[in-house]
Amino acid sequence: MKKPLLLSLFALCILSSLSARAQCCEKVYALEDSLIQKFTQLYWEEIVDERCKWVDKGIYVLTIIDHGDGGKSYSYKYLYDDRFKANLPNKWSYMGKDILLIYDGTTGCEVRNGPNIENMLTHIGDRVYINPPKTQQYTEYRLDKNHPYVIEKFESASVGNDSHNIIYLVDKQGRLVKKIRPA
Repeated sequence: MKKPLLLSLFALCILSSLSARAQCCEKVYALEDSLIQKFTQLYWEEIVDERCKWVDKGIYVLTIIDHGDGGKSYSYKYLYDDRFKANLPNKWSYMGKDILLIYDGTTGCEVRNGPNIENMLTHIGDRVYINPPKTQQYTEYRLDKNHPYVIEKFESASVGNDSHNIIYLVDKQGRLVKKIRPA
């Protein structure tokens, strides 16, 4: 009697942990969520002049973080390449003709393949550039003409921040508390 009960409890724990994990790349209709619609529109209006209008590449990325006190953060950025594939979103949606990837800031997507992912990638298509794998780079120099050339590996440093990042802090009534543009 104890063995079947223990097995049942174990199976229940496994199933509940699987269902607690966020669905991967699930297609949703973000326009049905008024806060997502409101802050996505606000974000789009702020970056439309900064973004090159002639570039027909890129997707919107939204990370929603629940602060536990009813407040939330809506963190937006604009991606031109496919680096999102290393960290797949929980959900995605069309916003007009654009695509919005939606991440839940507390859970991740652990699945790496499946019909939802293939469907999302098909819809994204060629909207993003292919991010080439990082290769080792070399430089060649010599101190003066009396010394031989030296070939060395070098690492390039990435500095600064993407100018398209904006974070909106929202209270539990859905009102904008603060807008942050990381420098």
